[in-house]
Amino acid sequence: MFQESEIINLLFGLTSILILILLFRYTWLPKRRYIRTGFAFILCAYVFTVAEGVALRELFNILEHASYALGGFFFALACWSILKVQNQIQKGSSE
Repeated sequence: MFQESEIINLLFGLTSILILILLFRYTWLPKRRYIRTGFAFILCAYVFTVAEGVALRELFNILEHASYALGGFFFALACWSILKVQNQIQKGSSE
């Protein structure tokens, strides 16, 4: 059995992916594939949360938490790469 809040999170996640796709069409970010990958892992975690209530509880629970961890890793990697590019730009403009 799954909870209504899990389904609402999944719907919000799907909506945010659509917004993200539209946003990235007109925005340049260094290594934006890391952000996309992070969002994909978070969305997978939402799907695994809902699937956990239906079947194979332990497996989907592990997959859910692994997806959250990987999503966080890719968001951190994206932040690091953005800061790295920003520092390079600042060094180039100060010389």
